[in-house]
Amino acid sequence: MKLPPMLARAFGVVDAPRPSIATKATKAKPIDTLAKGGGAPVTLKQSEFEPLLELPRLSLALPPAGEVPQADGVLQGLWKHTVDFVRGSSATREVNRAKKISAEVNELAPQYAAMSETDLKAETPRLKETIVSATKDQRAELEKLETKLESATPETRVAVLAEVDASRITLYKAEQKILDKILPEAFAACREASSRATGMKHYDVQVQGGAIMHHGLIAEMYTGEGKTLAATLPAYLNSLAGHGYHVATVNDYLAKRDAEEMSQIYNYLGLSVGVLQSNNRQILLSPDKEGAQEATRKAAYQADITYGTASEYGFDYLRDNQAQDSEDKVQRPLYGAILDEVDSLLIDEARIPLILAGKGPKPDLEKLAIFNTIGKKVHDDVRDALAGVKTKDAIFDGDDIEWEENWVALTDKGQAKMGTLLGVENMYDAKDLGDVGYLQDALKSWFLFQESGQYAVVDGKISTVGLGGHLGIGRRFTGGLHQALEAKHNLEILPENQTSAAITMREYLGQYRKWAGMTGTAASARSVFSEVYGLDVARVPTRKPLIRIDYPDKHFDTMEAKNKQFLTDVIKAHETGRPLLIGVEFTHTADWLGKELKAKGVDVQILGAKSDSEEANIIANAGRVGSITVATTRGGRGVDIKLGGNAKVIAQQLMAKTKGLDLPTALKQAGDLVTKERANVLGLGGLAVLSYEHLDSRRRDDQLRGRAARQGEPGATLFYTSAEDRVFDDVKHYQDIRNGKAEYNIDKAPKQTESALDHSENKVNGVLSESLPFDNTVATYRGMLYAARDGVLESTNVRPLVQQMIGQALDDAFSVVGKQIKTIDDARELYAALGDVLALPAGDPPSSWTGRPTAEVRKDVDLLVTKLIEKRDVSIGGELARVLEKAQLLGAVDAMWGEFLESSTQIREGIGWRAIAQKDPKLEFKIEIGELYGKMLGAISTEIAARVLKTTPHLPAGMDADAAAPAPAPAPK
Repeated sequence: MKLPPMLARAFGVVDAPRPSIATKATKAKPIDTLAKGGGAPVTLKQSEFEPLLELPRLSLALPPAGEVPQADGVLQGLWKHTVDFVRGSSATREVNRAKKISAEVNELAPQYAAMSETDLKAETPRLKETIVSATKDQRAELEKLETKLESATPETRVAVLAEVDASRITLYKAEQKILDKILPEAFAACREASSRATGMKHYDVQVQGGAIMHHGLIAEMYTGEGKTLAATLPAYLNSLAGHGYHVATVNDYLAKRDAEEMSQIYNYLGLSVGVLQSNNRQILLSPDKEGAQEATRKAAYQADITYGTASEYGFDYLRDNQAQDSEDKVQRPLYGAILDEVDSLLIDEARIPLILAGKGPKPDLEKLAIFNTIGKKVHDDVRDALAGVKTKDAIFDGDDIEWEENWVALTDKGQAKMGTLLGVENMYDAKDLGDVGYLQDALKSWFLFQESGQYAVVDGKISTVGLGGHLGIGRRFTGGLHQALEAKHNLEILPENQTSAAITMREYLGQYRKWAGMTGTAASARSVFSEVYGLDVARVPTRKPLIRIDYPDKHFDTMEAKNKQFLTDVIKAHETGRPLLIGVEFTHTADWLGKELKAKGVDVQILGAKSDSEEANIIANAGRVGSITVATTRGGRGVDIKLGGNAKVIAQQLMAKTKGLDLPTALKQAGDLVTKERANVLGLGGLAVLSYEHLDSRRRDDQLRGRAARQGEPGATLFYTSAEDRVFDDVKHYQDIRNGKAEYNIDKAPKQTESALDHSENKVNGVLSESLPFDNTVATYRGMLYAARDGVLESTNVRPLVQQMIGQALDDAFSVVGKQIKTIDDARELYAALGDVLALPAGDPPSSWTGRPTAEVRKDVDLLVTKLIEKRDVSIGGELARVLEKAQLLGAVDAMWGEFLESSTQIREGIGWRAIAQKDPKLEFKIEIGELYGKMLGAISTEIAARVLKTTPHLPAGMDADAAAPAPAPAPK
């Protein structure tokens, strides 16, 4: 399909039948730039390579750090490894640089401590002016191009946008040099402000962590080392550039808590803080107003620093790119961000897309009921058969179905039985193929999805449950699965969601110019961060030595033996009064353990699939004497477990129990209680973490271990394993043990556990690496489409583009016949094709069409189109007609983009089969998505033509066109 030049340029395609699959997104930093990782990092520790520096052969003169010779491929890689060998890895160099920065900040500390409040607060405008003054030329050039962009047409906008993008990058690079230069001063000012406003002064290790994050790395700071406070340093520094800086957390509770606590520092220094919440309630914490103020979404983004969940930032990005008016957009050009719990966001949740969806077609309730009954039948029959139970009405058995953790299907034998049950010869025939989807969803709902595992029933509705046990309120499973689960629980079945926009967290972060992260567990996933995100991980030393004891695993041959010993050990440890944190994978396991312990007379707190604030209150008191808390690995993550308990939470509980107790008195009583209990817990050895099972990676195991022994406190961890644990599901030797083909050897269990964890980690990490090329391809076209859509959004007159698209739609319709309409069948085919664009009467085409040249008929149709457009202009007025055309064009783009995303998902799900034909699935996907994008552009033309030509709008009675026309935009200042 040949696109008209105007349409081609507007949507990023120039002189090509379809877009090149190698075209880069014109908006924001290309994703593939973020994904480029260097060679494998050298794993030598500082203490191991320092002696090597004394050898004469390594005392060669080297260029300054960060400068490498201009070479490609192998030479570049060899140079990198040579530099790493001499200087240590890049992460080690960053840690050393951070230590020097910390020393500089300490040198400045007396100077800033001696400042008056007025002088300290004046540091912010002084530093801002330093940045502005040093980059005035770059700022002037950017402002000139942004003015040019405002007057650009849809045809020229893409090219001008590229100029703006390049200019903005030039400005950011210039600013980065100044930010690096003023870093010690900004850190010293922020540190002193924190000491005065909150009573908390950044430790040296927190200054080091802040420096590492400013330089674009992931700072691994051990649990309890104060990551939240450390992040204020780079956030303050980078906000001085005036572009808005984002801090992303994993849930609303942490976003609001961190913003309110840290805003004391920012407000003291004259900066405002915005807070995003998923319930569309935003607050603004301003230095000139006391307390939190309700604010609009846009106002929260206009703040100097904005806190929110990573998903909310992503959803706002999608909403902005579906806005019907540029004034409705809330985000500024994305500048920089710090990600809290970065491993959760970029690994655990990275492949779960953020989806904006509208309501799809109404569900077929009858078929859902039928196949839900069948799914339950298959499940119960197979369960009974595997358990050796025989029932009279059993149809299916273990040979009829095969399933794994994320997949379930009928065998050939099972398909034959299913056909008999449904009364069809082969349900995979074309005429019955639509029923296969209902069957697959029913089987998934019964075999793969467990209540309190992957989902929960809350207030009569199905809610998704994340890996950490958090409820995904408002989110729905896609592809009909959510409806299958609703049928399973006999709940109201709601229409399936239909995707209108979607993006993964990885793709969204590619829109930022700079970003970094912090977490307590990243080093074990260093290769993933490097390969997939182009990020390095730097470990920040702990303030005090880590004295936690990590005991060797306890191994068992059966789940039954493990359960018995685990419960015995928990009760025995509990009798000493030592606080216990029990880690599990799923909330249904937590519920089971809770019931077992309560049955034995032990009080226990269950933490899973609860509200974030409730989780925080539970986890905050998990360090009290005699407490037992059962939690999923990330339940309450981000909240410190303080030995002896949290005085604020205890004070609130005391006030709830004692009528008339005021807050100061409650805090005093709670403080005394915490001091006493803390001493007792320290004497008992600190918090003990007992994990019921290993998880799918060492990183997630380390998340659980990190709960104990914060800030140099004592603590201990112990993991339990059995040959029937999920981590061994893919290990052949353990499958043989389960099937009685091999004997369990406890002496080999530790080594085999390590091997199983290696396999599981590679599997988890491989999913991210393998998905990268697919995500990059879709991201390319998303950038092109959004850039073109912005051109439409900013234009005041899209009539020329609409006319071009109508012409393209007519070209496509007339392409079904040749130069001559020879027969009545040719005329009917053309008439049917034109029916997609024009509101033609039912029946046969005009008899005069047959035998005429196609060009003559086209002239008649073009004349009809002209008259229809003129009729619209007369009916509602030219001004309002242009407003309506803009809205219709945006609607057509959004509708067709949603269909593109649905189709691309289907292509991706089946593209793996191409490997059987010796074809590269990634290359095949690029080719097919490129063709799909070209077809989508054609579909947009047809859709907008139909929206414009098939209806003639009318004004309400008594209203004239002048009154209906929008008010003219104010003249630019």
